[in-house]
Amino acid sequence: MREISIGYLDPFPPFCRCGPEGRAEGLFVAILEARAEARGLRLAWHPGLLEALPLALAEGTIEAIAAKALIPERAGTLCLSEPLMETAAALFGPVGSVPPDITRAGAARIATPAEGPLAALVARLAPGSRVVAARDYPDALATVLDGRADWAALNADAGAAEAERAHPGRSAPPGPRFAPLGLSVAVSPGDPHGVLTALGLRTAI
Repeated sequence: MREISIGYLDPFPPFCRCGPEGRAEGLFVAILEARAEARGLRLAWHPGLLEALPLALAEGTIEAIAAKALIPERAGTLCLSEPLMETAAALFGPVGSVPPDITRAGAARIATPAEGPLAALVARLAPGSRVVAARDYPDALATVLDGRADWAALNADAGAAEAERAHPGRSAPPGPRFAPLGLSVAVSPGDPHGVLTALGLRTAI
């Protein structure tokens, strides 16, 4: 049975995270596990940090990355499959605030992970804003809560889960959703290990 080594952002609930027994779990994990099982494949899951996963892929430590947002800006640096799930982004703020629609953010300071998909989208949808680079989701939220940014632009579902986990009671509900995002399987350009073919996935970009 062929084994595919796949990295995933931990934590990235509800899509993927390392569970209490050290096993990958989450909505995206379940979808990909079912697809792999139907094709006689075994998935070896490797948790990692947002900035570390692309390096591991380039070095060959892993063969693919799970739950990567399908955005045109990644063309050329990654090969992304057709989406397996659909989600979207939203702005997050401190408790008592009302995060606006991204197009009405004005001259706000908006924190988002530097290695994530939203920096370019924020710059395009809110051209008057200033993007504040964060390390990851907890850092983006902390940047807002300590006043270094006005809002955090995050995946709406993962951001809500992370806010509840890392900063319970300190964040407002997310604002209106924007930029629908498909979550895909990412591989190196050209899919050198044939991962997408093995999983029966079409290439999107």
